[in-house]
Amino acid sequence: MGLFVFKNNAIRSKTSHFHCYPVEGKSVKMGCQNIILGLCLTRPPLNDGEGIFGFAEFLAALALLVLVFNSTDYLYRFRISVAPIPLFKVTFISTIVIGLGTLLTDIWFAEGWLAPAWGLSKAILQGMFGGLFLINVLLWIWFAFIRPPVFSRWNYKRYQFTLYSMIVRGSDGQLPVISAEIARSARSLIKYVTDESSKKHATVSKDRKSNNTKVSDYAHDTLLMMGNRKLCRHIVASSPVTAIIFMQELSFRKNYTAPLGEFAKNITTEALLNKDSILYLESGGTALDLLGMIQPFSKAMYGDYCLVNGLGLGRYSSLDLDWRVADMLDGDQFEAYCQIALITFQNMFDVDRYREHSTSIYRVFEIVAGGGGKVHLLNGVPETGELSVASLRLMAAVGFVDDAISFLADKKGLKFGTLRVRRDEVGYHQSTIFDQIAELAFDLIHHASYVKTPPELAWSIHYNTVWGRIFGLGRHGPAWRVIRFKLFRLLFDEIKEMERWPNYKGARILGFCLNVLGLSVGEKEINERCYPLRKAVLNWTRKNYLAIVEENPDIAEYCLSGGVTFDSENRRLVKTYMRGANREAPREYLNLDEPR
Repeated sequence: MGLFVFKNNAIRSKTSHFHCYPVEGKSVKMGCQNIILGLCLTRPPLNDGEGIFGFAEFLAALALLVLVFNSTDYLYRFRISVAPIPLFKVTFISTIVIGLGTLLTDIWFAEGWLAPAWGLSKAILQGMFGGLFLINVLLWIWFAFIRPPVFSRWNYKRYQFTLYSMIVRGSDGQLPVISAEIARSARSLIKYVTDESSKKHATVSKDRKSNNTKVSDYAHDTLLMMGNRKLCRHIVASSPVTAIIFMQELSFRKNYTAPLGEFAKNITTEALLNKDSILYLESGGTALDLLGMIQPFSKAMYGDYCLVNGLGLGRYSSLDLDWRVADMLDGDQFEAYCQIALITFQNMFDVDRYREHSTSIYRVFEIVAGGGGKVHLLNGVPETGELSVASLRLMAAVGFVDDAISFLADKKGLKFGTLRVRRDEVGYHQSTIFDQIAELAFDLIHHASYVKTPPELAWSIHYNTVWGRIFGLGRHGPAWRVIRFKLFRLLFDEIKEMERWPNYKGARILGFCLNVLGLSVGEKEINERCYPLRKAVLNWTRKNYLAIVEENPDIAEYCLSGGVTFDSENRRLVKTYMRGANREAPREYLNLDEPR
């Protein structure tokens, strides 16, 4: 029957059960040492060759894996955490199985314990455990490097929880890494977010199989979490492409109701506060490099009016700022805001949506108007030749009006609505975008009118900074004529209001107009741009100023600004210009009518 080797050299009878067992490349028949429930048990050879993946090799490989995991970048740990399968649990269970398996295999074969006669050698068993360990390593490599996971219906809970934990922890070392990584999930997150209309019609029964409603809820909350101010600060500083991708995806899918209003607002805030951000590198189109010409960040964030307005219908848009942030912006930062606001303003006309009443644009105009809010602090301050922050903010705001009017000059086929709306009829739904531009210019003029002395500073603020830019040379087009008409009506109506009720606001406006327009009507052909307002203001002043002097001397004195003074003896107003190269300073006079 050939050569037989038995444990303890025992010789069995012909009726004994035998089992072929490989030993050192030879098939050796082993007899059953015991039979339990029909299962043949034999003792494996004590010397079964060298080990392939024993317990010692397992411990070394496990230690190396733990060392690599702890020393690796947080990016890969995040990817492992949000894998579609619970990779940590799978790895933990596999570690227990492999560890116990290799340990028992080594002990079993070392002690020669009885084992089922299945023909499995020590090498085969260790190879199986080694293969299982290799599968775990390959899974980690797959999800960490080859196919990093994104937000999906398979991992939405883990993805949201991991991102939430990271944001709450607020580590300055981890947030920049995650700022770039979440861009990979932009498409899936926005795909799963449903708008309000679809949510109203969604039912549990319809989505019970696909669980779409639940996934969309988690996607909604994940997008809300992205509005965290600190996360947005790191996105702007280290990964602005994340903001670009999310906003481009919203525009592409025309999903204007996604809960990214807080995210867009905080991205804008941090981009304005950080002067090293991409917003300043794009430099309003003045930079000559490729980034400055393409302006990917500015166009993605602010180049789609429908997106900006749609986000603004929720709570915030990408052009909204907290009033405290808007108030603390310096001249350069406020100018950057006016430039991005102008991008949205221009696109509103490009897509022919200028006739609708936009709450987002309305809030933008309020912020721009606030650019002149600190100019009153300059009143009475001697001029030093250096531009203050208040002056720079006012210049940026006026520049927005100037650029908006210049843009509209080349637009054809615009519909202006009612040219003149009476003050008692003015309301939100009666006003047009052209009314809002005129009101913005009026507000800036009013802010500038607070500066009355010294005369040189008043003239610089009133004319050089405000009036000269708004009514600059080369103005043309129907849009400009409509805005000019509406602005003239606002200015003169405020002055005319003092006939019924003398007030300081009207007095400031009158003082501003007298300072920039002068006290002589002049020829219409020479002063065509401002001739209607000049004539109306001077006629009104001549008829009503002395009445104000008698009724309220303080208000009458407050009406005088810059180089305009009141000559009580001759009952006239005198405007004194800067002397310059003249021997005496030039003067203009306006004789006043006695009150009736």
